[in-house]
Amino acid sequence: MADVSLVVGLIAVYVVLVLLFHQKKYPSPLVSSGNLKRECGEAVIIFGVYIVIYWSQNLIRNLLKVSYLSDFAWTIGVFILLGASLCLLVFVEKIVRRRNLSAVGFKFPINRKFLLVFTGLIVAYSVWGISLLVSHGIQSQYFYFYLASGCIIGPLAEEIVFRGLIQARFEAALGTVKSWLLSGVLFAVYHYVAWFLIEGKTVTLFSTFSLTSLIFVLLFGMLAGVLFAKTRSLLPPFLLHAVHNFVAFFL
Repeated sequence: MADVSLVVGLIAVYVVLVLLFHQKKYPSPLVSSGNLKRECGEAVIIFGVYIVIYWSQNLIRNLLKVSYLSDFAWTIGVFILLGASLCLLVFVEKIVRRRNLSAVGFKFPINRKFLLVFTGLIVAYSVWGISLLVSHGIQSQYFYFYLASGCIIGPLAEEIVFRGLIQARFEAALGTVKSWLLSGVLFAVYHYVAWFLIEGKTVTLFSTFSLTSLIFVLLFGMLAGVLFAKTRSLLPPFLLHAVHNFVAFFL
């Protein structure tokens, strides 16, 4: 996303989408109100653990870069992220909370009218992605690895953690709107730590990994949070995340 006008345009579009999808009432929360200290404390701990998980897989990925697996190091790292995310999910929900995974969005989405509007967004994104695929072609031999890891595995891991585990806890403690605002903020903080502190990328104003991109990530996280709150399911934010990353590959 090095093109300035494209980045600014996407930021403007996501501001509009967040405000649009925020309109009207939210369905009942997945779980009833909980203890503020416990819910927020668990959300922060889960966030911290995920940062450690990302740092650990980055170390493993760097080790693989000097071996015969170097070409697939990123894909292997994403698989590690998903596996660790699933283990974290099972531990905090099944062992600590002893509750069904539907409490964190493992269920079919509700709110049919909202889903119709959401479907239009997904179709628009998909058409954009397909048009880019046709015009650019598959220029990298690793495209299919990216398709699996960047468009399916990575988004699934992040949505489980940020929308399912973290946002659900913030909502139980602070309410719906504050929950998706905070989950979006933590989503941006996570990317800042991952890009600039762990991976050591150079901080710039406009580039693929930049401060401007972090603003987009912040809005993207909030939009995914609104989708989760409106549909009470991880499926819509996951689909948005998947098609967005598909488009991002060509941009």
